Amino acid sequence: MALPSSASASAGERWPPLESSPDVFNQFMWSLGVPEDAAEFHDVYGLDADALEMVPQPVLAVILCSPDPPSQDADHSEQVLSSGDKQENWDRLYFIKQIESLGNACGTIGLLHAVGNVSSEINLVENSSLDMFFKSTAGVDPYERAVLLEKDDAMARAHSVAASAGVTELSVML
Repeated sequence: MALPSSASASAGERWPPLESSPDVFNQFMWSLGVPEDAAEFHDVYGLDADALEMVPQPVLAVILCSPDPPSQDADHSEQVLSSGDKQENWDRLYFIKQIESLGNACGTIGLLHAVGNVSSEINLVENSSLDMFFKSTAGVDPYERAVLLEKDDAMARAHSVAASAGVTELSVML
């Protein structure tokens, strides 16, 4: 199966939705260059003490699946990064702005945020997709990272493969 090029494909075709399941995210993350014995995703069934006790430890990151924020809250992440010296914040916190051309890449962006912010805990496979992407986006701002992600054919292909791995049928809402 050929993946459409970024020039001819719509954001939805290039970045279809990912199923929010540990199996899909684990295979996706491992295919990008996180060693299988270094990290894995698990479901969190609640935030009460009993539910959290079921989550394997240590927890390196959490990806939360939530609806889009109301428009007045949409730029909250940018406001957080705006405090103080922006470059210092970008060096400390790995963040990618989700731009319109990335379509349904929110799962990929969440994975990049999770792995990018625990890079001191995980040794990526050298020259893997994640290793190369993080090296190429080091020191650039969140918007530039988004543009680089949108143009990254290897990441888009891996995203597309992961999107096809889920078992949930997509419904078209009119």
